Amino acid sequence: MLEIADKTQRLGRHELDFYETPAWLTLLTLAHIPFSGTIGEPCAGHGAIASIMKEAGFKTWLNDIDSTKPADYHGDATKPQHWKTLPQADWIFSNPPYGDLSAPIVQNAYQHARQGVVMVLRLNWLEVCADRVNFIKHHPPTMIINVPRFCYTKSAKGKWATDQCPTNIYCWDKSNTSGLTRIVSLSKDDIPLFYRTPDEAPTFEQVREEIPRRINKLANPSGRRRTIEDWQKILDTDKPAY
Repeated sequence: MLEIADKTQRLGRHELDFYETPAWLTLLTLAHIPFSGTIGEPCAGHGAIASIMKEAGFKTWLNDIDSTKPADYHGDATKPQHWKTLPQADWIFSNPPYGDLSAPIVQNAYQHARQGVVMVLRLNWLEVCADRVNFIKHHPPTMIINVPRFCYTKSAKGKWATDQCPTNIYCWDKSNTSGLTRIVSLSKDDIPLFYRTPDEAPTFEQVREEIPRRINKLANPSGRRRTIEDWQKILDTDKPAY
């Protein structure tokens, strides 16, 4: 629900802190993260992330706290007991609420995922806060992708506006035990199909055409163990791993 303050001319947060994920952000994540197996989306909304992941060939389940959203499961992802009712997932990929709810969702996702977690979070998520400092200390992200600001909502004057703090893509790949974080910074010119406002969004047909070009060459939608022949095909391709 939008609330307009009479004097400050600012908008309140959306109901349940719901903001649709732009397609270019999901495509960008596909290009940088070697997803494999089953993907879980615990804060699915209308399925912006999941629809692209399914098109890319990944088995994907959806959860959302809002029972009106078209998800497979409806429950509170901040509650550890709810995760016990969800299917197993190799990777968790989501754009959770940006407020105080993000920390428990990220930590629950990390415990649930077999291989890794990818979350769209604010730039300041690594700030030392009591609800996540111990988690970050023991589980630093293995990759952070800095992206340009996106306009998720409109101002009181009806113009598209960015949030006070930009969002980034955070990845925790459990196979990476180096303790080091790789930081990737990209401009809008580096991102295929980038758009700044929802009004500029491409059609899903355009997004669908881009998906095969975006999938990371190390990705493994089937989740099956790769053979020597599989790895040789990967090594022979000119497509970079990241």
